[in-house]
Amino acid sequence: YHGLWESFLNEAKQLISDDLDLTFIQLYCLLPKYTSFMPSATYVDVPTVSLFDHLKTTAALARCLYETKGKEEFLLVGGDVSGIQSFIYSIVDEGATKQLRGRSLYLNLLTEAVAKYILRALKLPLCNILYTGGGRFQILAPSTPEIEHKLEECRRHISSTIYKRHRTDLYLAIEWVRWTPDEHGHTEGDDQTGFDAAMRALGDALSFRKRNRKFIEVIEDDPSFFTPRAEDVSSVCKLCGRGYPEGLDESGRCKLCASFTTLASKLVESDYLVEVWRVPNPH
Repeated sequence: YHGLWESFLNEAKQLISDDLDLTFIQLYCLLPKYTSFMPSATYVDVPTVSLFDHLKTTAALARCLYETKGKEEFLLVGGDVSGIQSFIYSIVDEGATKQLRGRSLYLNLLTEAVAKYILRALKLPLCNILYTGGGRFQILAPSTPEIEHKLEECRRHISSTIYKRHRTDLYLAIEWVRWTPDEHGHTEGDDQTGFDAAMRALGDALSFRKRNRKFIEVIEDDPSFFTPRAEDVSSVCKLCGRGYPEGLDESGRCKLCASFTTLASKLVESDYLVEVWRVPNPH
């Protein structure tokens, strides 16, 4: 570990700048290189937690405690995309492979973008994202009325934005539950910890929203949601089957489906992705 530590220090010294936010992001991105496969506790017979995950979670907890002035009151925020199977696997075309690759990448980028959008709105650092992947994300946030109000605003804005782009094909359920460690200890005969119980409650809340509250944010803001709409069938995309009045490309694809093919092609040709926030955060 001494050699890894020295290598880490040498790289870290090149990143330090006067911009503390930038330095944090750079160190956060550098740490996995050296600590993702390093155990957080070498004295454990079978270590199961990496040093990176340990450092990341500790930093997330510390930031929450700072916001709540030391009160151990947290929110577990979760997101879960609904409609993934039909969105990815309903394509029948000679370009299905690229569509599959492009749509899969798009869903991963969408999930990560939404999680980071929420972080920006709550003014929390990257370490507070506990998990992203498979159309899901989890965030640890401080439990305050202001934070919950921001989450309500974010959920409404995100639902509206995704609906405008994908109509009812995709829905991203967002929920949160309060977690206070002192209130969720072990109970006799139960091997679930307080955190496990809170995560289970979050999963139940997300399932309920997807099952019984789907598109509720859009419905509340759009009185004509259930009004039948005449769809232009003069130009029907051969991939998604939707009609588009603005027309299709020379291959008979709509702009959205064509963008997935382009994304898949660029993925193969690229060495890295650059993240750019073009629109100022309204929160």
